[in-house]
Amino acid sequence: MSPISKLALPIIGVAGIFLAAGPAAAQQEQQIVITGQKLPQGYELVTSTVQIADLNLATSAGVQQMEKRVAHGVATVCPTPGGIAPSYEQRDYEACQKFAWAGARPQMDRAVQAATLRASRQ
Repeated sequence: MSPISKLALPIIGVAGIFLAAGPAAAQQEQQIVITGQKLPQGYELVTSTVQIADLNLATSAGVQQMEKRVAHGVATVCPTPGGIAPSYEQRDYEACQKFAWAGARPQMDRAVQAATLRASRQ
């Protein structure tokens, strides 16, 4: 891989959490969408969608599973630099990870809050 293509590690942005309204609130489809920004200009967007609809986010086990899935999604769009990487690659990787988690965490928190609220109403 050429140095310029390695430099192209995307910075991660988060598009948002999408809730598809169904007849019952407990049946809402939930996703966390992680989207990479173009860097340098001209590179395509990178997106990873994490499905969480099957998880019971009102439990610690469900929250832990969501955390694992999001970590895998972030790793998909922010691959680690291989071997002994130049410092700029390590900085790009760290910035990508930090930005991805900063965008994913509010989506995750909202999903847990919604699940907890639904569970308390039942």
